[in-house]
Amino acid sequence: MDPNVTAVIDKGMRLLRLIWTLMIGTLGVYLFICHQFGNEIRARIDVPIDTMRLVLYLFAAVNVMIAYYTRKMLLSGKFTLIDQKAINSNLLGDKPLFLSKYATAMIVALALSESIAIFGLVLFLLGDTYKTLHIFISISAAAMVYFRPKQEEIVNLSIAMKAR
Repeated sequence: MDPNVTAVIDKGMRLLRLIWTLMIGTLGVYLFICHQFGNEIRARIDVPIDTMRLVLYLFAAVNVMIAYYTRKMLLSGKFTLIDQKAINSNLLGDKPLFLSKYATAMIVALALSESIAIFGLVLFLLGDTYKTLHIFISISAAAMVYFRPKQEEIVNLSIAMKAR
């Protein structure tokens, strides 16, 4: 592999790992805030928590599936419209297209995974238990670990896009 491409990949991976680490860190911030200030910030609203919990569990499962398939499609090359828009709008600057495409796939998957923790935070703030908060944050963390940036994926994407 070209040393220039390797350097670009390494720099891109450092940025993506930083983003991933910060997003994982926000899960810890959610836990810290809820455990330190939970009783003071919880709403005293009479809402159907059981129904909301069930709906948000379903949304969490759907989010993981959407993240998986969106990421898979973005990395497979099926979204050529995104490639064309990126080239036409010159949003990439001097960055290679594969790096932009991989970063987009990662950020979409991680944002969808992060939203699962936010579901748990909302339920907790509406009066649900710490157990529910921990379950949603655990699901979010597991999804974020699964969708973490991987060096071999970006290398494979660069090779595949170079072959096209």
